[in-house]
Amino acid sequence: MSVEREPELALVHFQEGERLEPADADYPVGVARALLQLGRKEEARKALARAQALTSSHPRFAELEVALRSG
Repeated sequence: MSVEREPELALVHFQEGERLEPADADYPVGVARALLQLGRKEEARKALARAQALTSSHPRFAELEVALRSG
């Protein structure tokens, strides 16, 4: 499974992971990535905010912030 090739499936996977492991920032980061692939920027922003509330740094934060700022 790839977020780029199958964003709908990835979204379901990451949402379930976030439900089961709410303290793991990787899951809301994955949710944000999948939502961006689906063009759902506002929801992606909220998912990124959830991840940032869990940890101050993550390797994908900068990438997501840039993607959310771009048109």
